[in-house]
Amino acid sequence: MITIRRNVFETNSSSTHAVAILPKDVYQKLKADHDLWYHPKFGVCTTEEVKQHLPECATEYELEEYNEHKNDEDFDFKQFMYEWSIGDWYWIEKYEDNECYYEEDITEYTTKSGDEIVVVCNYGHDG
Repeated sequence: MITIRRNVFETNSSSTHAVAILPKDVYQKLKADHDLWYHPKFGVCTTEEVKQHLPECATEYELEEYNEHKNDEDFDFKQFMYEWSIGDWYWIEKYEDNECYYEEDITEYTTKSGDEIVVVCNYGHDG
C-alpha cells in the first residue's frame, strides 16, 4: 500500500474502498441536504463556507488549480474536491437509480463513551 493523495490509501487493486466515520447527527444532516459538507475542524458547512476554508485545507498547488478553473463554464466544485482529496471534507453524493457502481454499507454504533456514530463504507469497481 502506498500513499498517493493525502487521506487516501490506494492498493494495486482495481476496486474502490472508502470509509467515513461521522457523528450520527452530522450524518443525518448530510443525508437530508446533499449541498452540505462536513469537516472535523469546521463542522457542517455550506459549499460557500467550504470555499472560504480552502486556504486552510489546500496546498498552494491545489489553490492555484482551483483559482485557475473555478470560473470555467463546466467547473464542478464537488468533482474538483473529489479528484484532489482536499482536506478531510466529506459529503454525501446523491445518485439517481443505477447511476452509482459502488455498494454501500452503513452501520450505526454507540461508543463506550456514549457517542453515537455512523460508519459509511463504499466499495466496488467504477464501471
